[in-house]
Amino acid sequence: MTDEPVAIIGAGRMGRGVSLALRAAGVSALVLGRERSSDDVRAAALVLIAVPDDAIGAVAAELSRDRAIEPRHIVLHLSGLLDRHALHALADTGAGLGSFHPLQSIADPDTATIRLRGAYAALEGDPRALEAGARLARALGMRGVRLAPGAKAAYHAGA
Repeated sequence: MTDEPVAIIGAGRMGRGVSLALRAAGVSALVLGRERSSDDVRAAALVLIAVPDDAIGAVAAELSRDRAIEPRHIVLHLSGLLDRHALHALADTGAGLGSFHPLQSIADPDTATIRLRGAYAALEGDPRALEAGARLARALGMRGVRLAPGAKAAYHAGA
């Protein structure tokens, strides 16, 4: 994927699980909670936002306010319902924006490496985000599926 670490904002089951799965695949991943450093975010090339849906916009606004996101970044959130527009606070940064939704629940982060392997991941976003999402899916052994623009709600209802 990249030599730079992946920053995962959100220390819940999915955030920790994806981190463990990335590390098992040889990718450096850093889980960041509420007390995160903008420098840790800036050090990453890929930023995953793994927080509840209703917190995604607030996290994006904080990242924008802290100037933690630059044009070289890709920012993906993990919501199954929301599309890239949930990251609208980052639109002026020039970063690639999108979503990466693992169609797999993670009840125990320690089992994520096994549970994610072979699972589908819905990819949505701008071209750079789609490419980064596809690379992430491959690194995790997942099957990336690109969603058509505007199809996220229908995907979510079908899932």
